[in-house]
Amino acid sequence: MRTIVGVLVFLMPLWTTRPAMAQLWDWPAARHAPADFSRQLAEFDPVPVESLTTAHAALVKGLDDWGPEDAEDAFRAFWAFYRRVVRSLDPSIDTPELVGLLSRLCDGRACGHHMVRALEASTDPAVVQALAENQRLLAPARTLRRAGIEVVYGEGNLYRAEDGAFLVSLARRLPAGPFREFVEFYASESTVFVSDAAIVIPWAELGQRLARWESFARAHPSLPETKAVVTPEIGRLREFFVCGVNNTPAYEPPGGALRTIEPGVLQAYKRFVAANPASATTPLLQDVLEHLARTRGVLDEPLRGYIRAALGSARTTCERR
Repeated sequence: MRTIVGVLVFLMPLWTTRPAMAQLWDWPAARHAPADFSRQLAEFDPVPVESLTTAHAALVKGLDDWGPEDAEDAFRAFWAFYRRVVRSLDPSIDTPELVGLLSRLCDGRACGHHMVRALEASTDPAVVQALAENQRLLAPARTLRRAGIEVVYGEGNLYRAEDGAFLVSLARRLPAGPFREFVEFYASESTVFVSDAAIVIPWAELGQRLARWESFARAHPSLPETKAVVTPEIGRLREFFVCGVNNTPAYEPPGGALRTIEPGVLQAYKRFVAANPASATTPLLQDVLEHLARTRGVLDEPLRGYIRAALGSARTTCERR
């Protein structure tokens, strides 16, 4: 096998269903945001949704007046505050009554993790009637969504999450450039793809997601968010793509002495290599494919060791036995 140099070292995966990548990485500080706006943000309590509404209005007003650098730094400061608001626990939405209502209405329907959004878009008369009859119960979630906070379901609970459409609408007010492109890219990639320790999209789609993040990093190497957010997210995606996660491993059976690569995963590797010659992941996958050809698809200890070294990790999700 070739020795792969400079492979990314990254944080442990987030196994909770709260999908916002905002919770994973050490984001760049907005050190040069306009002083008055920074002071205003510092005074806000991040729990009440009204704080976000006020901060949003102040940002929109300022973006019409600030120069390009001030606008970008103010946006970074607002985004940091927005992430604090999103991370705040919200007992008003995470109630057994609301979770039970949404679960019943979504039974047999493709609601996904965005139950409230999916149900409110439904034209099913039974759903429309149920929502109309439970407006008081739904009011807190609807208030959050109007303010720019998504409501996401996972593991029997409802959480606050970032709303990609909200971020994109704000980004349109930024000057054109790499930072605006990052906001728009991040928002487009903020969909749930791992939940309950399982990959919830097709393996090939996971590879496409990895390729898009790598492509963004190559296009914007000097952007602070590339180092702080994009690079570690590439590492997380790479391990998921190469090894899988606890409930969706790349090699089966999890407890077997001879774990063999899943056929769909193997095909996803081959398609990725063919489609992404510039990817830093491609040499790793080529070596994995060559080794699997010799072992007839079996994940043996030499391959585990190679993957550990290539990913720069003492332990990977390929270690699960």
